[in-house]
Parts: sequence; structure tokens; C-alpha cells
Amino acid sequence: MSFSNHRKALVLIGLLFSSSLLIFQSWDMLFEDGEPILQGNDDTGYFLWLFSWVVDGDNDLSNNLLNLNTISPDTRQEWIETKSPITGKVLNKYPVGWAIMNWPVYKLTHTIYGWFHEDPKGTEAIYYVTIWLFQLCLATMSLLLAYRVLIHYVSPEAASWGLLVIWLSSPLLYYQVARLGLVHNQAFFLTVLVVWLSLKLKDSSSYMLWVAIGFSSSLLVISRPTSVAYLIIPASYCFIRCFENPKTEYKKLIIAVAAAIPPISVQFMVWKDVYGSWFTFSYHGEPFYFSRPHLWGSWFSDRHGLFNWHPLLFLGALGWAYATFRKQLFPWSWIISFLILTYLNSAWWCWWFGSSFGNRAYEGSILFFMAGLAFLYEQTQDSTLRRKFLVYGSWAFIIWNAFLLSLYLAHRIDRSLPVSLTERLMGWF
Repeated sequence: MSFSNHRKALVLIGLLFSSSLLIFQSWDMLFEDGEPILQGNDDTGYFLWLFSWVVDGDNDLSNNLLNLNTISPDTRQEWIETKSPITGKVLNKYPVGWAIMNWPVYKLTHTIYGWFHEDPKGTEAIYYVTIWLFQLCLATMSLLLAYRVLIHYVSPEAASWGLLVIWLSSPLLYYQVARLGLVHNQAFFLTVLVVWLSLKLKDSSSYMLWVAIGFSSSLLVISRPTSVAYLIIPASYCFIRCFENPKTEYKKLIIAVAAAIPPISVQFMVWKDVYGSWFTFSYHGEPFYFSRPHLWGSWFSDRHGLFNWHPLLFLGALGWAYATFRKQLFPWSWIISFLILTYLNSAWWCWWFGSSFGNRAYEGSILFFMAGLAFLYEQTQDSTLRRKFLVYGSWAFIIWNAFLLSLYLAHRIDRSLPVSLTERLMGWF
């Protein structure tokens, strides 16, 4: 098979994987319980803000919890009883970014649905379908933007190869197709968007570009707070711009900061209304242990270690690191942001991130691994043997990820506890 045919095969496999997962998802959504995109506490927590804002017009979540069957009755009752001692309102630790992004489509659905039904509840199947389709659009746009980022550094051929292979062999496949009720798809989209906008600063410095960087960066942080690590990237480009043209660019920097205020202000106002304070650590009782992070475990543990569950990401990381340190190809800000994120993820008490397909806390960094593998692909162009080794080896990891995902979806492996390599290999027996 020629290498161009390999890329065509990757596209077909990607479409096959995605369509299979989508059929599985849509069948449950339309013909089963109607709420498959909300599959637990995290999904429900993100959705609750949206549900309450649109249907009730407030931040009082007690009645909304009673109208959702996406969590167990005991968990629901415990959640309802967990109230702020200051405001008396039910607490919700989850940030509001996911709700803000989905608000336009959910609100539009609620308005149109209300034209034909007297008392729309906000939990009918059509609401979940529209959110699901919107999140799929974000997934598609994120991959297109990732490609646009990669071709800044490698050839289009290498960019498409690295993107497709890493996507198909990473946890992103699951979180961008089968689990859209979580924030990871949106976080990847916003991370790639911020990186792409930052790259455009090298050639353009329009006011609208600075506004877009400020607004999307703010939205990223209130979607997934640990993603603040990625803001090292736009900050570095903004600093260079301001250093080169201080008289004009500092004014644009002020505009970018102003553009970041509206999204984050929503978070502050929600905290003030619910918690009684403009700023709070909403994950009360879930601390970070910064003096003893589980660095090795976050990357290599059987308990959702990033490179343990998805080994091809490690090859991408090696290629990325080599291209950065030795070739000076990729920005150092990528390395710095990834190391900061690793420290934050590994310092959290639940460094394995509970029920997870691989390590879901590194969703934005998948872009870096795509770049690393694309670089390695480009470096093998003069050696047919090395190119074949890379190509066929990558196919093996894609098959491995498909096998692992099938075990995960079928609950043949534990979703929270450590799962050894042997248990994964023997999962169907």
C-alpha cells in the first residue's frame, strides 16, 4: 500500500470509528432513555447551569436536580442537601464555561420547542440532540484548526498524517464522539483555537484578533480551569508583539484583556450568587497536594496514565521534544505549558481523574503530540524502511485503541481503578 493510500485508509477508518460511535450514541439518545450525553456527576454538573439559566432564569439548582435522572437518587439527595451556609443555595462545583458555550443552541431549541408545546421541560430528547450536534461541530472545527496549526511547522502531508494517527490512537476519539456531555471536547477546541489565533499574531495584529484571543482564552479557563497553563502560549506571542511595537500593541493588549472580562465575569457572578463570594475554590474538600505530585503516575500508571493507556502519544511526545530542543521547530511555550499542566494534574488528589478513558485531563496537549508525530513522519521521508516502520507501527496502536475503547464501552475493564496491561489484553476472555 502506498503512503498516500495509507492516509486515505486513515480517513476511512476515522469515519468508520466515528460513525459507529455516533450510531451507538444516537440510538440511545432517540430510542432509549433520551439522556445519554449526561452519564454521571460531571456531565450533570456542567448541564445544570445551562438547564437552570434557560428554563428557570436563575442559579437555584434544587428543582433542576429533581427533574434529572442522570444521577442516582442517593447522589441527587445528597447534592440537594449540600447548600451554601451564606446563600442557602445548592452548590455546584463545576465551572460555567460549558454552559456558556452551549447556551445559544439550547436557548434557541427551548424557544422554538416552546412554540409547539405549552410547558417545555428542557430535558426532552430534542434538547440533547441539539447540544450533541453542536458539540460535534466543535469537534470537527477543532480538528480542522489543529491541521491549520500543524502546517505552520510541517508539510500538509505530514500534518494530516500526524493529526489522524494521534486522534485515532488517543483518548480524544472517545471524548469527541461518544462522551460529549463532558467538557473535554470543548476544552480541546478552545485550546487549539487559542493556539491558532496566537500564531496569526505573527503576521497580523488587528484589533479583532486581539479581541478573539482575549475572549477565547477567558472562555477556555472557565471551561477547564487547569487549562490556564495553555495561556502561556498566547501570552508569549502578545509579549513579543508588545516588545516590538510598544506604542500601538499595548493598546491592543488592553483591548484583549477587556474582551476576556465578560466570560469570566459570568463565573464570578455565579459564585457570588451561589457561594456568597466573588471568588471561591468550588472544589471544596478536593485539594491539590503541590508538595507531592504524582508525576510518574499521571503519565505511566496503570490507573489512566497518559502514556500507559495510549503509548503512541509517548512517541509523539518524544518527536515533539526533539523537534523543540534540537531543531527549534516548535515554540518553547508549548513545552512550558505542558509541564505546568502536568504538575497541576498530578498534584490533584484525584490525579487519575476518576472514571476515565485513559487520562482525560491532557486533552489540549493532544495537539502537541500530533505535531511531534507529524515531525517524525516528515523526518522519515528519505528512508523507506523507517517510514514503513512508523506507518505500520502506528496502525498497530490505532487497532489497540479501538480494542481498548470497545472494552471500555462494554464495561469489560474497570473505569476508575488501575487496569494492568494483562487485564486489558485479556479483557474479552
